[in-house]
Amino acid sequence: MPWRFSNEHQRCCRERQREANVSKDQPRCIRADAEKRRLSERKDAGVAPQQINRQCDGRIQEGSDQVAGFESVVKKLTEEGVIDPARVGAIGFSRSVYHVLFAMTVGKPLFAAASVTDGVTFGYFEYVSAVDVGVDREADPINGGKPFGAEGLKAWLAHSPEFNLDKAQAPLLLLQPGASSVFADWEPYAALRYLKKPVDLILVQAGTHVMTNPSQRLASETTNVDWFRFWLQGYEDPNKEKTEQYGRWEKLCSMQREQNPDRPAFCVSSTAH
Repeated sequence: MPWRFSNEHQRCCRERQREANVSKDQPRCIRADAEKRRLSERKDAGVAPQQINRQCDGRIQEGSDQVAGFESVVKKLTEEGVIDPARVGAIGFSRSVYHVLFAMTVGKPLFAAASVTDGVTFGYFEYVSAVDVGVDREADPINGGKPFGAEGLKAWLAHSPEFNLDKAQAPLLLLQPGASSVFADWEPYAALRYLKKPVDLILVQAGTHVMTNPSQRLASETTNVDWFRFWLQGYEDPNKEKTEQYGRWEKLCSMQREQNPDRPAFCVSSTAH
């Protein structure tokens, strides 16, 4: 049975917001217990709850903490016979774009496919293109310092997913609402293209960060369903309007099989026709 993680957006907190000393420009804290209960309740709806760390985000351990959560969920559901661990997909949205990219580039491969939408990567391109926006307040501690000088670059090379995409083995879809989102998350797409790894970028109608426009939301969810069914089940929607989409993905499937001959692949390659 294929399984999809939906890694809920988490707002980063700043050391419990110093209790009574919270400034307006700081993000709000999510109460870990309440969030844990809410995600647990969603398990019955087919969404796996991730590990909720009781400490605040924005630390160098954030990525590895999330990976530990992914691993524990996959292990538990595999042991319970709920999922096939070879057919696990992950969706990253907003902050969890970083979590999914991090998981793709460390340890043993967890995902058979991944999709990310409109989020932060804490990568170098995002860092330099967002000067004066404040991304450095979180990117610096998450990556171990500023990306300048020998020690700073060494830390970023070790911790930034974009500098480690050569290790990625899962096909990645970037489903971006509007040109500004394409620009913001351009680095992982460009890096995977340079590395000749399976990646696709699809532009959907611009709108709010949390997609509330019906046509935008329908396009996003339909494309994600198509993407994961293709990679996890080898299924193609017979709708003739999607012929070009599947033509691209079949070429990516052939690329995936060639680069990872020892990994199980369920997609439809271009040589299958």
